[in-house]
Amino acid sequence: MRKRNIKIVLSELFMKRFLTRHLGTYFPGAKKITFFYSKYLRFLSEESFLVRYEIDLLMTNGKTVTRILRGNRVKPETFPIMQFFYNHFTKQNHYIIARPLAYLNEFNFILYEEYNGWVLREFDHDIDVIKKTVPTIARQLAEIHNASPKLGVVRTTQDEKKYFLLLSKKVRRYLPTISRRFDQYTKQYLQKLGTINEKSSPLLNHGDFQASNIIYDLRTQRIGFIDFTSATRTSPANDLATFLSHTRAMLCFLAPRKNIDRLEKLFLKHYYAKANKNIVKIVKNDLPTYQGRISLDIITTTAVFTEYNKSPYYMTIINELFKRARANLS
Repeated sequence: MRKRNIKIVLSELFMKRFLTRHLGTYFPGAKKITFFYSKYLRFLSEESFLVRYEIDLLMTNGKTVTRILRGNRVKPETFPIMQFFYNHFTKQNHYIIARPLAYLNEFNFILYEEYNGWVLREFDHDIDVIKKTVPTIARQLAEIHNASPKLGVVRTTQDEKKYFLLLSKKVRRYLPTISRRFDQYTKQYLQKLGTINEKSSPLLNHGDFQASNIIYDLRTQRIGFIDFTSATRTSPANDLATFLSHTRAMLCFLAPRKNIDRLEKLFLKHYYAKANKNIVKIVKNDLPTYQGRISLDIITTTAVFTEYNKSPYYMTIINELFKRARANLS
């Protein structure tokens, strides 16, 4: 099924026909498609892959414009979430979400406009760029949380237990020497989470709010967010913990600890200034627990993926994350 899906959505004839049928809806003022090119980029996970489309459109004024589109497999609930945020922010002339065009139910495939720029992870050796973008990233995340719609699935404590059981199995398989520590902190995290979930009202989260899903355009200074595939309703602290923990893991062998600590304080300062009071209260209460959660999640990713475990900083990252888990969960 997966190969079949890739083959069909890669077909220039299939996608060109689809876009032509909906040309007026997706591209107002366009008369016809004069050039179309599709390229399969890569698998994103077991179930998802990324495709890029480049098209030239002949407009009614006689000009030709180029549009870059992307598409990948996502859960059906991802499309209305992206629609909501895109419409919400563009009404304010605030372009921080890629424009979703269509959801092809037969293939669980979303089609959306490319957001211009580079993923923030590409600037990991330039802490000045990270520092420059952090205030805007924090404020825009707060805007997303403030606007949180009643969309997405609630992530329960039981969901987390199942998820961390899977993570534990991966750790035992790929890096058994750390499995005992991993299981110890997992137990502490789940105990704390149970207490949190009894009191909290879940909000829609991005779900994977880290540097690989944040786009920075050097030309316009715009910052936008992509990949809402993991969006769920849970504590807003989950998104903050994801950004802060991933950023520390990304920079821990590139920048002094004091510089990373300053970045974290800068991020929290701007987020708290923009988020509404109820959300700030929730985040301040829940953030340590979710810092522990995301640290354990990244440890698993680091242990499993080949491009990480071949790095000379492999254990540096893992040990830094264990320190973070201990500080927040013990």
